[in-house]
Amino acid sequence: MSAAPLQPAPGAQRALAAALAAALLLLALFAWRTLSDWDLGDHLACGRLILAQGPRWQGYPLVFTYASHAFTNLAWLWQAPLFALARAGGYGALSALNLGLSLALGLALALRLRVARIEGALPAALLALAAVAAESRMQLRPEQASWIFLALQLLCLEQARAGRKAWLWAVPALHLLWANIHGNLAMLGLLSQAAFLLGAWLRERRFPRELGLCLGLSLLAGCATPFGLDGFVHPLRLAGRLQEGDAFKAVVGEFTSPWASLPRPYPWASVWAYRLAAPLLLALQALAWRWLMLEDLLISAGFFLVTLSGVRNTPLFFIAALPAAGRAIQALAWRPLLCSSAAAWCLTGLLLLAGSRVATSAWYASEERQVRFGSGILPGERIPLAAAGYIKAWAPQARFFNSAEYGGWLCYATGHAVFQDGQTEVMEQEAYRSLIEPSLAPGGLSQLLDAQGLDLLVYHRPNYATYTRQMLALPGWHLAYYDDWAAVWMRDGAFAQAPRVDWASEARLGPALPSSVAAQLAAGPPSALARFMRGFWQSAPFASGEANRAAFAWQCGAPGLAEALLWDALAKDPGSAQAWHNLGILLSSQGRYEQALSAWRNCLACDPDDAAAREACRQLGGA
Repeated sequence: MSAAPLQPAPGAQRALAAALAAALLLLALFAWRTLSDWDLGDHLACGRLILAQGPRWQGYPLVFTYASHAFTNLAWLWQAPLFALARAGGYGALSALNLGLSLALGLALALRLRVARIEGALPAALLALAAVAAESRMQLRPEQASWIFLALQLLCLEQARAGRKAWLWAVPALHLLWANIHGNLAMLGLLSQAAFLLGAWLRERRFPRELGLCLGLSLLAGCATPFGLDGFVHPLRLAGRLQEGDAFKAVVGEFTSPWASLPRPYPWASVWAYRLAAPLLLALQALAWRWLMLEDLLISAGFFLVTLSGVRNTPLFFIAALPAAGRAIQALAWRPLLCSSAAAWCLTGLLLLAGSRVATSAWYASEERQVRFGSGILPGERIPLAAAGYIKAWAPQARFFNSAEYGGWLCYATGHAVFQDGQTEVMEQEAYRSLIEPSLAPGGLSQLLDAQGLDLLVYHRPNYATYTRQMLALPGWHLAYYDDWAAVWMRDGAFAQAPRVDWASEARLGPALPSSVAAQLAAGPPSALARFMRGFWQSAPFASGEANRAAFAWQCGAPGLAEALLWDALAKDPGSAQAWHNLGILLSSQGRYEQALSAWRNCLACDPDDAAAREACRQLGGA
């Protein structure tokens, strides 16, 4: 049973078209971002090896510590073209691909909403909601292909349900591609087909042979990978990674439930779009169940359950449930409002305002995220290309220890196997617990480096402060290189010609202190309202690089340089809570308590939720 279609008010077509265009524009703005994802390095390194050796390897040659581990690579048809595109067009071509994939998803969703006869301003509103919820995952990963395959497969099934049976036979072909481009999620397509089959069976009181044949062909297509039946069952083995007690679930943020406490910084707009909208859309579908098909309810409920397993899966709910949610809203809402010109123009204005904050990068800066509007890889970003260049220049044959985030990019940029990378399914829990966990304990890193015979260490400093503390206390090693995010340490005498960091020289060459520290502290940050308003037209400043280097300089015993770097960060971004926080710590450590109190107050003005700053103010008598 379905509700009658909405009839737009006279003259409202232009307003509704503008709202839909604004929603697609917002999606495109989200997708046009600099490349900052660590996993992209893994995919590029794998793609290069696939073109050289094919998709099936003997072990895992990208890592030397667990090179004998098997790798069922169900993303091989994603990685090989990705590397070929990067080689032909550079990182800018990868940014263009990210934009193209996101627009393809948006158009597929818009078509599904049209097939479902969702009219008025609803398609624009639902598309914008999906764009905000998925924004944090628009990182050029194979899961983006899974989003598109899921949307297209559901589109074909919905068209077939509407009587256009020819669409049904595109589903097995789509599943064949899905199984080879991102087979780890292709099982979701089979479950969606099963929901349509069950719904049709109960509705028609007879087995739907065409849907059954389609599902059977898709099952065969799922086995048509270079890994055969093993590739088909591999996603079932990976499902254990989502269980409590798994070693990787505890340390990989994207495996955390979206309803759990999430670390900062985090894309809170995406998280809250899910937290608020997903239960509401489910409730609306439950209330409007008479206007929906059983398979729609099953798919919406099923994909909601999938999202509970990890925050990375939240976009899947919106991709799967939008048409059913739209039909439920049309059945229950005050219908004239959905088709009014005023509502459509208001929605258009809101989406354009949001898009302006994306284009200035204020959308990302307000959440302290290292994402920027633009293309390619910006110098000084968290991708360790500069650190890889140092290693390649001064220690090209070195076997080194690296943090997992950096593994893929270091392998790709240096051309050599690394200690570990981000492919946790290859590492396995036993290797993680025996190799990596001990290194985090005091003295554990030294034992690991000696046991493995390694003379070089490279890691992402903000995530591994424990490594910095251990290396500063470890004799026979020195700091060879550092930048905004990475640090490279070398064993004394191993690479005699390689330059090393001289903190005295760094202090001489670094920025100077402001002429009046007291005046700078009194000036403080701009108001929250002023910062928010500037984000609509002024490019957002990013000072986290200077703040990170300052924290590292202070940790390494160069407080003068650290303070100068913090003032440099605050000159760039007076609203940086991180810089004010670190300055408060530094000034407190030097006994400059009155100035420290001002810094902590400024930190709270930027981030009222900073519990450490509030406690510091209380202790200094400024509560």
